[in-house]
Amino acid sequence: MRIILTLALISLLAPSQACFAPRGGPEYDQLIELKKLDKPNTYRITVPRQLEDLGDAEITLVYTDSYAIEVPTSMPFELLEEGAPSKSISAIITVKQRGQEGPRVVVTWWPKVCCPCGIHAFTKYLEVE
Repeated sequence: MRIILTLALISLLAPSQACFAPRGGPEYDQLIELKKLDKPNTYRITVPRQLEDLGDAEITLVYTDSYAIEVPTSMPFELLEEGAPSKSISAIITVKQRGQEGPRVVVTWWPKVCCPCGIHAFTKYLEVE
């Protein structure tokens, strides 16, 4: 009976092990290599392909007027195409001014399976000429 009760409690408490907020912070933000290219408002973003046991990085360009530590709900500006396997991935983006909102890059490493937390990294606002 104790075993059944213990198993029942474990199965009821299992959802509490799920992740409710992704990890992030300066140590992850520093992983984003941002290089301004010769063409106006054009940048190359390079990041590690994978971190820990998470999936491949996803690079998203967002326009926001907030430094909130959250992933803005917007569509990716440019989806990366799968290339040759390497330890890093990069994207070239061109930014533009959109009213009061400034461009920022968000990089996300999502878990391969549920439910460990993913990791989010952010750049500061990118300069628009």
